[in-house]
Order: sequence, then structure tokens, then C-alpha cells
Amino acid sequence: MKVSPLRSRLLLLPLALACLLPAGCSSGGGSNAPAATTTPISGTVTAGPVDGCTLNVLDATGASVAGPVTSHLGGFTVNIPNSRLGEGLIFEATGGTFTDEATGNNTAAGSLSAQLNTSTLAAGITVNLTPGSTVIRKMLQAGVARSTAEAAFNGAFGYTPDPSVAAKVTGGGTDAENLTGLRTGAFSRLAAKLGKTPAQQFDLLTAIAEDLADGALDGVGASAMALPTDLGNRFGACLIAQGTAMGLASDHLGTLPFAKVAETASYRIVYQPGMMAAMQGKTVFKLKISDRATGNPVTGAAANLVLDAVMAMPTMSHGTPIDSVITEASAGVYQCTVYYLMASTMTVNNMTMPAGYWSLDATLNGETATFHPDVAMSMGDTSRASLKDANDKIAGMMGQPAQVRSYYLFKDSLSAINEAYTFGIFIASRESMMSHPALVVGQNLHNESGTAWTVDTVIAQASTDNGSHWTAMTNNGTGHWSVAELTGLTKNVAGTILVRLTVNGVEKTATGAAGGGQATFSVTPK
Repeated sequence: MKVSPLRSRLLLLPLALACLLPAGCSSGGGSNAPAATTTPISGTVTAGPVDGCTLNVLDATGASVAGPVTSHLGGFTVNIPNSRLGEGLIFEATGGTFTDEATGNNTAAGSLSAQLNTSTLAAGITVNLTPGSTVIRKMLQAGVARSTAEAAFNGAFGYTPDPSVAAKVTGGGTDAENLTGLRTGAFSRLAAKLGKTPAQQFDLLTAIAEDLADGALDGVGASAMALPTDLGNRFGACLIAQGTAMGLASDHLGTLPFAKVAETASYRIVYQPGMMAAMQGKTVFKLKISDRATGNPVTGAAANLVLDAVMAMPTMSHGTPIDSVITEASAGVYQCTVYYLMASTMTVNNMTMPAGYWSLDATLNGETATFHPDVAMSMGDTSRASLKDANDKIAGMMGQPAQVRSYYLFKDSLSAINEAYTFGIFIASRESMMSHPALVVGQNLHNESGTAWTVDTVIAQASTDNGSHWTAMTNNGTGHWSVAELTGLTKNVAGTILVRLTVNGVEKTATGAAGGGQATFSVTPK
């Protein structure tokens, strides 16, 4: 039968319609949709959040890989070719505006960047540009190896920038995001502390990268901007100020940089660690003091040099005992001793976490330099013990009920001559959370009503046989006591020394009750 042209076209219509339906006219039974050739990568640009900046993605040669795209309220998304995801790409943002953390001013932004490690990009990973990541990028650009750049930065500022974590400068994010925001805002405050405008923060970042190129943040090598030698120390103060602005508790500031150089109007003071780093218990160190104008050592200042150390914790602050005796070890170099009551970190359920931070003030002729030592937990021998008396009380802080006074006994030394040992301790008493004077005869202490009473007698005794025999300790003055010819200990063998303390005829005990036990020091003589 002959089919008309019109009927022929009508017969073909269902087949044509079928080809328009999903999976129609498929030769392999699957989707013909082409595989995506790019991956969207999102991130942030933060000095505060930078709005309207232009972001480009470059390769190691500086050639464009993706972009430009424009940020909105600090956020961006850019499509990266899949073939380039494994490279150490560079994200670079310029222009836009942000609200400066230190001044609150709307400010034109300079350049912020981040250079990634290879094989770090994939779907779901964010890239976040901050002042810290920018300094690292600039150091890499100058030819510094990444490991060297990150070590130098960490040594100066107390952390290593992580571009995978966004910065929340107003808080409200995760702990990691808030901490990144804290450090980001601190750079804004650092520029202000140096007397720079908010926009000059970006020149400051360049200068820091130039300074750190030799491995040390010391004011040497920076051409974009002159930097002081104590920049790291000033950054620590900026972290504290930014934490206050964000409403972060003292245990959420991370590890403050322990910068060893601080300057006042007249002095340059350098912290020189002792044989052991700062740790709970006895910590000996030196302060080298020179005249800022001439560089000459400041001699004869031991009597005028005053130390104070305060631990800032989430719900309170407290001081710690300090040896009042400061000696000039050499011209302009002063040996000092602080007895730290606690470490900067605490261990809870086998996890180590910040407890707060220490501020160590050195004041000379009314000018104060502040350091932030990272005080480690004590290791080995017992570093500190405490004794009490339930009837010996001090006023509670901030209207709280009276509390029992603590007497703190710190291990000062343990040395041997043949089989006889000399054991030394330092004893301090608590007058308040901020005051811990050395326990000396003739001093006035105060009870819970603020009434003064005098320390008339102090007796300290030591025992190595669990209290069967007691040996009198010698009062060496200024809170220091020692006992020589102490037997009952063996070299390299763990032992125990008990110390009994009696003040004005009343024995202080571990529990505060009569018969509550003595201070116990576990030691291993060397």
C-alpha cells in the first residue's frame, strides 16, 4: 500500500517525541549529561569581612587558573578546573572594603592571600584568606620554604595559620573559627598599636613577611615599614584586647606568644630562660635590661626591679609567690625566681586544654614590660605542696565567704654530698588571691576580718622515714629553708620527704584539720 507523505510524517512523530524525553535515543542506556569539569570552591576574605574584593586563583607561575569573582560580605565561590585541584594554588584578593576591628572605621582593603599545599583542594573544602595566611604566602613568594616560613611565624605569633578555617571576628562560630577570628582581629589592633592607619595594616603584613624571612621577628629586614624589635610581645597584648572585644574567656585565647623582648619608654628588657623553661613550681630566669636610647646595660637596678605574675582564668585571676631577692648576675643582667602555682594548661579526662594565661610584669622606675610565659606542668619530683589550718582564714574575694589560708611549700633544691642530701624549700602564705608573700618571722598577715596578726615563730622540719624521726630545717631568710645531712634517700631511687610546718605554735596540715598530715614531696635524688 502506498503511504502518503503526510501519513509518513505522522508515523515518525512518536519516535521524534521519544527522543526528546529523558534517556531517549540513548545508545548505552545511561545519561548523556557531560561530567562536570570544574569544582566550586567557597571561602572567605577577612581582615574584618571584606566586601566587594576581586578574587583570582593563580598557579605557582602566577598564571590565572580561575576567577575573577567578587566577594560579598567576605564570602566568595569560584569554579576551579578539576585538572588543577591537586596544585598548590594561590588565592589572591584585592580591593573591597571592611570594618576595621581596632577603630570600627570602614576601610579600603589591600591584598590578602593564601597559598595552598598540593593535593589539598576538593569539593567541600573552604579556602579562607586572613592576615596570617597572607604573611605565609608572601614568605613563600620570597623563596622561603613552607616549613621554615610556618616555623618562623609560629615562633613569633604562637600559631600556624590554617586556610581551611574561617575567621569569625565577632565570635559566634566554632572554637576554631573564633580563635582564627581572634588572631585576625589582633593584626588590626597591632597596626593601631604601632600608630598606623587601618589601611596600613596591609603594608604591615608585607613588612612582617620581610622581617621573618631570616627566621626571627626582630625588626631586621623589613623595608615596607619599620618594625619595633618587640613586635611579637605587642601582638600578645593585641590578642588579649581582641579577646575582650569578642567576649572570649581567657581560656579561649589559645597560646599567647611568649616573646622574649619587651620595650618600655626607657628600657629594652630581654627575658632569658634558665636551664629549664617556665613550669609549675620554681622557675629561674634572667632579665637583661638596657637603655633604649644608648643600648648600654642598666646596672645597679636590683633593688628597684619589681616582679609580679598573674594568671588570668575564665572566672577569676590570681597571683603567685615571687622571690623578693633579685641579684645582678652580670652588668645589666638580673636573676629572678617565680614560684608558679599552676600550669597554663590543665588535663581533664586525659585531654590537655588551656586553663588561662600568665602575665609576668617587670617594673623598673614606674615602667612596666609584660611577658606571657607558657608555664608547663611540672614533671618528675613534686614541685609544690600546700598546708592549711581550718582556724586560719582570709577574707573571701568579691564578697564571697572567708576561705582557709594556704601555706605553699615549693621544692627549691635537692643535692647530695656522698650519701647525705641537702633539701631546700621556699614557703609562702596566701594573703589574698593576688598576694602570696614569703613566710618570714615578724611579718603581718591578716585574718578574714582584715585584722593584722604577727608571725612570731616558724618551725619547719623534714622526715625521710614517714614521720618517725624529724630533722629541724634551717631558716635561711626571705622564705627559704633547708636541711643538710639528710639521710634515708638513695641516688636514682624514688623516695619521700615529709615537711612539717608550725606557725605560732600551730601545726599546719594537708587537710587543715589537726592530725591531717604533712606536706609530701616525692623525689628521686640524682
